[in-house]
Amino acid sequence: MSVARVYRDVNVIRPVSYWDYSSLVIAWGKSSNYSVIEKVGRGKYSDCYRGMCLTNGRECCVKVIKPIRMKKIQREVKILQNLYGGPHIIPLYDVVRNEKTQIPAYIFPYVHGVDYRTHFTKFSLFEIKCILFQLFEALDYAHMNGIFHRDVKPQNIVFQYASSPAANGDDGSIVDDKAPHEQPRNYPEIWLLDWGLAEFYYPGKEFNVHVASRYYKPPELLINMQDYDYSLDMFSAGCLLGALLFGREPLFKGADDKDQLLKICKVLGTEDLRQYCDRYGLDMPVMYNGPIPDYPRQPWSVFFTAENREKCTADALDLLTSLLQYDHQKRPTAKEAMAHPFFDEVRKLVSSNTRMKFGDWTKLFEFKLKLVAQTKSEECLNLPLLETMRFAVLHSRVEVADAMASAFKVPAKRYWRMKVRALADSENWDLLTVLGEKKSPIGYAPFVEACMVNHNAREAAAFLEKMSDARERLECAMKWRLFEGAIQAATKLRDVGALMKVIDDSANESIKSQAKQAIALIEGR
Repeated sequence: MSVARVYRDVNVIRPVSYWDYSSLVIAWGKSSNYSVIEKVGRGKYSDCYRGMCLTNGRECCVKVIKPIRMKKIQREVKILQNLYGGPHIIPLYDVVRNEKTQIPAYIFPYVHGVDYRTHFTKFSLFEIKCILFQLFEALDYAHMNGIFHRDVKPQNIVFQYASSPAANGDDGSIVDDKAPHEQPRNYPEIWLLDWGLAEFYYPGKEFNVHVASRYYKPPELLINMQDYDYSLDMFSAGCLLGALLFGREPLFKGADDKDQLLKICKVLGTEDLRQYCDRYGLDMPVMYNGPIPDYPRQPWSVFFTAENREKCTADALDLLTSLLQYDHQKRPTAKEAMAHPFFDEVRKLVSSNTRMKFGDWTKLFEFKLKLVAQTKSEECLNLPLLETMRFAVLHSRVEVADAMASAFKVPAKRYWRMKVRALADSENWDLLTVLGEKKSPIGYAPFVEACMVNHNAREAAAFLEKMSDARERLECAMKWRLFEGAIQAATKLRDVGALMKVIDDSANESIKSQAKQAIALIEGR
């Protein structure tokens, strides 16, 4: 039996609710909230459309699912929920179902990327390094969360330059829409898509070998080895690296699965495959007319051309060799790959931008474990950064939320808005009052709003009085029908029109009387 070298017991030690997708109850959104503009892609299991979210006016991607078993939909949704907010992993915004046809669809951000088919030979070596490093960041995050993608290929990656509309927004998957310390980015940012074939890893489990696209299948799938692991994704990543370095897409192009293995053998040699099968007690595969011929291993130089030679550095070829090994146990993990000298030039730049945009996911998981221990609730395990902080505040663990805000450098205004609303939502009025005594970077209008949304006019009035700008106080008071505060502000501003509006809007005779007295005072009657 073969088991993963890393993250082998992630799902063993986690609660059943984390990986048991069969019990997932999908919270269906409203399909009427989205409109379809044009078809942009098609696949075996879905069609993709550029659409518009009618509630906020933003572009979105509507992925309409073709008829498949509900269990597969539950699995993909559960995995996307668990990975939400992870680096370079496309965030799932909503899951909807057409009211008439009951056809399901996933809603993602719409990312304007370059066309890989026409662009893959144009990526510079610097860009290739950045692309692969980001891919390994995404894979390491998925693997550390007990999930492997099982369909890594360029068609499932969006390559987005800085000038393109971003995939991020007010979805909680990033620290801030424009991270203040993010380094200038002169390389394509990637987003790893299509988690329909992804699965939860369990040591010793026999998995389906009919996954991954043929040109990116690792040898273990082609020889029917079922106890494979995360290293499957690393071979596929190696195929992508080879395609980008050599300008050869795909690197291995077989007519069917048998021919695909033959194409790999012609480059990596037959002897290493034989040793691999012997090590794991597998039968050496048979081709159409007998055994695989004894192909010698070829040097990478067989792929060199005048156009790609400069990209084929010693470090690039060394990483490629380590990824494209028959023996899955000998391939580097995603984390090990990121430490390879090939990435020395870009590691600091890319990892710095990733941390600023997505946060340090290892550190975030440590905070989540602390909250689970303190609250006895596992709900926060599947939440992105800001929602985890909100969870902490709602459960009276404000000190943990404060520590997270400091650790992840969350912008003060964004954190205060979340904190104020969460304290009010949990009716923690004492802590909200204490917070209000501090110098607020967001003013006091959000305090008033949070109190009124939670039907506490008394607390709202107290925060209204803290507003130093009379005009702002008047506007806030009128918005929330805090008429006593409105009368005080309008009197100070000598705004008769506002007082007349109080008289018109209020049904309280005492309030009407106070407003009339204020008008008389202003007019000197």
